[in-house]
Amino acid sequence: MLGSEAVRAAPPTVRALPVTRADCDLAEEEHVELLFERLRPQGVLHCAGFTAVDRAEVAEEAAFRDNVDATRAVAGAARRRGIPMLLVSTDYVFDGASKRAYREEDPPRPLNVYGRTKLEAERAAPDAIVVRSSWLYGPRGRHFVAAILEQAKMPAIKVVNDQRGCPTSTLELAPVLWEILERGIPGVYHAACEGSCTWHEFALAIFEARGPGGPKVVPCTTDEFPRPAKRPTMSALDCSKLAAIRGKRLPHWRDALRRFLVT
Repeated sequence: MLGSEAVRAAPPTVRALPVTRADCDLAEEEHVELLFERLRPQGVLHCAGFTAVDRAEVAEEAAFRDNVDATRAVAGAARRRGIPMLLVSTDYVFDGASKRAYREEDPPRPLNVYGRTKLEAERAAPDAIVVRSSWLYGPRGRHFVAAILEQAKMPAIKVVNDQRGCPTSTLELAPVLWEILERGIPGVYHAACEGSCTWHEFALAIFEARGPGGPKVVPCTTDEFPRPAKRPTMSALDCSKLAAIRGKRLPHWRDALRRFLVT
């Protein structure tokens, strides 16, 4: 989802070379070395990974391979060639105990396999620029906005109202990734659309932005909607550090949602 949008959002001066699973098994160092020799990249946006949060609970080995082993192999190839690499990570490295949005220096304590493997991926790429984002959706792939709109003809739906995060459109995030990579300033950055909401508030906003009609959106608790993977109750990200470097913030999540729905 994010990778395909990053290719579309590449600056005019950049020739983006997309790599799919069919092109290379990124978890195999030898395959990655051959890929780098063939493509000879000048920088790497590493957006690939195992992102099925619930499935990771029963496929931990696959999640570790895709998120940790692959990141280690790609980071090693980039390091040996002296080229910059940006790794996309997640708000789910945090446990949700904070009463405020998380800053980069806050200690990560993931609650689920997905979060743990993404944190291990960060540690497997010590030279990389790490960009954590939150609640991604975009023109391609499976995500919350698409799932909610599929239920538009139902009389009522229940949506969790005790988890808070920052819905972030890949249309807004992808160009920023290129900007961060070009700046090449090492470190960890939080990059998400401004503001925060619960999943219930997000669903209400989706139907509001879409226009008249839609089901009744009923709030419920996480306990009423059990999932295999435990989610943090608070995973909003404080993006002040990146905003200070860029001189501006990403759009508010409501504005980004409206733009996405008319795209």
